[in-house]
Amino acid sequence: MNAGPKRLTLVDDREPWAQQPGETKKQYAHFLVYMRLGRGGARNLTKAAEELTLSYGHVRNLASQNLWDARADAYWELKAAEAEAEWLAERKQALADDAKILRAATGKIAAELHQLGRLSEGGFLRLLDITLRQRRVLYGDPTEIISLETGGKEAGQDVASVVAETFSKLSPENRRAQLIDLGEQLRRRQEAVASGEE
Repeated sequence: MNAGPKRLTLVDDREPWAQQPGETKKQYAHFLVYMRLGRGGARNLTKAAEELTLSYGHVRNLASQNLWDARADAYWELKAAEAEAEWLAERKQALADDAKILRAATGKIAAELHQLGRLSEGGFLRLLDITLRQRRVLYGDPTEIISLETGGKEAGQDVASVVAETFSKLSPENRRAQLIDLGEQLRRRQEAVASGEE
């Protein structure tokens, strides 16, 4: 009694998508065509049969005997993990670059506090809004004021707008004091981030 073709056994000393012992070069070439059709729904036996110019039944038998689905899935899972790791590394580098830019910008603002009085009120408020918003985005702080009582945003304003509105009502002396305090807060926050305390 004929038991039929032997099912492929994956070995531990090579990746599942590599050619396996007992798998002929031709069988492996057929598998590669199937695997290269892509992930999940993009990959199917009908497309593989068309690409290989073989009957669907023959391709289905090859796929079953040689574990095409499990092997192709393992390959694409690895590629997805590699892409995710690369994206995370790029994001981490972008955050580090943004932090350097923000440190330089806030340092420049702190160094030139005495010159900020020459800006128009609108110009100063825009500068303050941009600086505060970028700082909050970079460090993952909320960019909107959330009311603990109502659970919603206060009057539809973001944090920078509320700060800018309050700032515009201060006397020139109090504005300068607030700017110095803001610069000091930013400096302390940057030092904490740089030393790994946050």
